[in-house]
Amino acid sequence: MIARRIAAMLVAMSAFAGGSGAESQFSHALDAANEIKQTARSGGGVACIARTDLWPEVLAAAANPRWTFHALETDLARVNEMRRQAADAGLLGRNVYVHAWDGQALPHADHLLDLLALPAGFPEAEALRAISPLRGRAFVGDKLLTKPPLPGSDWWSHRAHRADNNSASEDTAFQLPVALQYTAMPYYSSLHGSQLVVNGLRIEFYDWAVRYAGGGGTAPMAGKLVGRSLYNGQIVWMREMPQRIKPDSQICAATDERVFLADGQPARVVTYDVATGADRPAIEPAPGDARQVTWLAVDAGRLYLLLADPDWPRIVSSIGPHALLWDLKRREPVPGQYDRKYPRAEPPEKIIPSSVLCWDIEANRLLWRHDEGQPIDFRSVAVRDGRTYFYSEKTRMVCLDGQGRVAWENHDPEWLGQLAPQRSLANSNLRNSSS
Repeated sequence: MIARRIAAMLVAMSAFAGGSGAESQFSHALDAANEIKQTARSGGGVACIARTDLWPEVLAAAANPRWTFHALETDLARVNEMRRQAADAGLLGRNVYVHAWDGQALPHADHLLDLLALPAGFPEAEALRAISPLRGRAFVGDKLLTKPPLPGSDWWSHRAHRADNNSASEDTAFQLPVALQYTAMPYYSSLHGSQLVVNGLRIEFYDWAVRYAGGGGTAPMAGKLVGRSLYNGQIVWMREMPQRIKPDSQICAATDERVFLADGQPARVVTYDVATGADRPAIEPAPGDARQVTWLAVDAGRLYLLLADPDWPRIVSSIGPHALLWDLKRREPVPGQYDRKYPRAEPPEKIIPSSVLCWDIEANRLLWRHDEGQPIDFRSVAVRDGRTYFYSEKTRMVCLDGQGRVAWENHDPEWLGQLAPQRSLANSNLRNSSS
């Protein structure tokens, strides 16, 4: 738990090799002034403006509090005047900062800036060093420079890295030695099992947990879904999150275009635009089905869903109970959770079987559906190379091929017995992890 909390503090470490790490891409005849206006109307980020002619645009754009502007100026008299104007506007020291500069190296960490404006003739290599991959843009005179992903970058698009539930990154861009890149509030997140990283953004889920009722300034974050820059910690967008979500399960995934989230409504997944957080069309693959999506994953343009009884793991699953931290409907703690007692309820009178569905995201249609005669625990499902694997409660281990047909199954009772409760499942972090 301590390690989880430290990870959730958003202390980003820079460990990248020197240089820009990218080829410049450019187009001509671009109007930096209009670009600043357009950029700052939405989203958020960190900008450096080292052109006096763009100072009026900086003052206007700083009305968006999610943008931080750093103005650089070589003339000391002009520096004092710019500071006075920013102070009169109530912006100096809030999200506008003005410093004297010698016109040489930029005073910023590698990959930090989302927007950079420099005079013509400034060394392009230095501009590329300072802007962030993917989102960053540098105007050097009338030339626009951008930077592709860092070589070796590996996004974390699911709770357990990818759809295969193997929590092992393949990133090679991060190398020792490391240096502090930034720190960013609120230094804590409750749904830390579902923090995603895609396309230069960190997608953060702050559920309705009891810990937000306390002090520390975290209460305003309750129920928020946040898109934050991976390279400078600035919040790009923030929106409300559905109240019926179930913490500590794989109910979310992200691609370069969309965030997918099971919102607790029957057989439905809501989607949001990764870049802006705006609503995208919801996906309802089984209209009229009362079961909920308790697991989802995205792989090769397909959305895989598990429709199941949402209370099954907590009630009677053979691979250990799963207890909620918070009653989302009543907005109060689940009784008995803080005395470390997790009483196993009696099996329900009626067993609700589970189903696995595969949805074509681009075509927006159902590709196949597999109905299992027994419940499926969300912690036992994984997808890799078009195949779907899951544990059918006390019955079999199953592999489905790319068309949803059974490729193989294992009924060996001795092997299935290995999934019986273990002492390690008493640890909440392990119990809530995927198998």
